[in-house]
Amino acid sequence: MLSLTNPARSSEIAKQMKKNRLYAFWVGELFALSILLLAPQAKAQNNVAINDIGLAPHPSAMLDVSGTYGGVLMPRMTEAEKLAIANPANGLTIWQTDGGVGYWYYDGVNNTWRMLSRYVAGEVEMGEEPSEITRGTGYTVTRLTTGVDQINFTLPFSEPPSVVLSSDYGPGSAPLLTDYCTPSFTSCNNVNIANFWLHHSFNLGTAAAPTNVLIINEASGCNGLPGSYIYYPPGDPVYVEPVPDLCMGVDPEVFRMRARVIHTTANALLRVWVDWGQDGFHDNMLDLVWETNSLNWPGNLASDLEDIPAAGYPAFSGNTLMRVTATVNPPANSCPGGTNGETEEYMVHISCRPDPVYQDLPIYCNIGEITPFSFRVACRRVNGEPRNARKYFFQVHENN
Repeated sequence: MLSLTNPARSSEIAKQMKKNRLYAFWVGELFALSILLLAPQAKAQNNVAINDIGLAPHPSAMLDVSGTYGGVLMPRMTEAEKLAIANPANGLTIWQTDGGVGYWYYDGVNNTWRMLSRYVAGEVEMGEEPSEITRGTGYTVTRLTTGVDQINFTLPFSEPPSVVLSSDYGPGSAPLLTDYCTPSFTSCNNVNIANFWLHHSFNLGTAAAPTNVLIINEASGCNGLPGSYIYYPPGDPVYVEPVPDLCMGVDPEVFRMRARVIHTTANALLRVWVDWGQDGFHDNMLDLVWETNSLNWPGNLASDLEDIPAAGYPAFSGNTLMRVTATVNPPANSCPGGTNGETEEYMVHISCRPDPVYQDLPIYCNIGEITPFSFRVACRRVNGEPRNARKYFFQVHENN
């Protein structure tokens, strides 16, 4: 009870009571604030957000990191340090700084480290050997044969990867021997080309000694080679000159052929094609320049006078192939095959036509033999013959 007789003492007691009330007020405020601060932490103890704008974590994320000025930095180590990790957890992820640089994770099911989403892409100019890399890294290229490259990975994949390939057109160039289909016969014993002459004069001369000869292949008979097919390269003794020119002679627009065929069966005949368009095919009907009836040894010597195709037909200057085939019954095309027959292939030249303007040729490329170390690119023309593409582009993804 306050003493009315001692005012000083009453004032001191009043001040103390005020202090006590202020202390109680601030204790209450601090307690309430601690409740407010601790309650969200208790609620979100399994969902943590890291950002600078106060966003709450997504309910599905234990750790929700967001920002516009930085990222998450994974542990960085060398391959040796990675392999030295004792008992790595399934899914453990690191960034490797050497060798196969990139993210790696531990596959606990197969007990191996795997690179995460490895990607290799490249563009290769095929053309003439060797093939050249024009874009991309992480691989080398080796030409194996016409139209076939092997892509070798600098760093092997952990398993055969997925490869996607696209190809361009082939180069505008003269066809190669390998661009042409190769006829194949089981035997030429019953049907074969006994003699074949090519010359550029109206004067046939005698059967034994024709004049102005460009090719003279007498009594060649059955060649006995695999498929009964033989190619006479430039400079072979059957040529009077290294590559005979069909445009030489009295009239530069004509040439003459003579031939005999031996056969012991009915319906044998001889056909001759010249690839005027120099496109790798004996496909156009004008490419078939001569078709005989049966010629039986030592029967009459058949001969034929042929025109160099007019300028309206695509006959260009340069070397091209002439195919001579003896077979039974008319073949459906220049690529016959069967039991009895023989094919001879010659190189000839055309000098009385415009210089060639070779067209780009459709090329189709496929991939195969995919391993963790390499894969192969094989390119072919429409007719299936190998051909170098102008270029091709590939993309390789890790299979994880």
